[in-house]
Amino acid sequence: MTSHNKHFNNKQAAAVLKHALLENYLMPFATMTSSHSQGHRVWYIDAYAGPGTYEHKAGESKGAPGSPLIALGISRKLSKFARPLNLRCLFIEKNIKFAKSLEAIVRAGNFPGEPSVLRGSAESRLPEAIQCVGNDPLLTFLDPFGTSLPRALMISTLMQR
Repeated sequence: MTSHNKHFNNKQAAAVLKHALLENYLMPFATMTSSHSQGHRVWYIDAYAGPGTYEHKAGESKGAPGSPLIALGISRKLSKFARPLNLRCLFIEKNIKFAKSLEAIVRAGNFPGEPSVLRGSAESRLPEAIQCVGNDPLLTFLDPFGTSLPRALMISTLMQR
């Protein structure tokens, strides 16, 4: 698999597009599907979460938000609706340094919905993550660097739920 250690130094053009899609799709998805679950709960799984933010540039106090922080921000907004929605965020990250960074962000942010970080590869942790979701609506963000998930795992884990 291709290393993605340098990917989080600067936001790449593809990241700008995927984050715009996430920012514009996750909230409508959650609001439209939450009525199909007990407790108005919807799940978001980011299978290649990264450290949560991009490295900050000179003159900036913090780096640009990555997909985890975008999702957590949407979770916070949804929790403040007149009829609060429970967007549960589950992040999977293989790189220990990135996972620790993301865990620190999750702990310090006081985010709603008990977000959690699973350390390990998407291939090894995705079945466990899917089991947590049960029958609730789910948006799975699969944005790998290099080789994607094996087809058999995609079919057995994601498509059969």
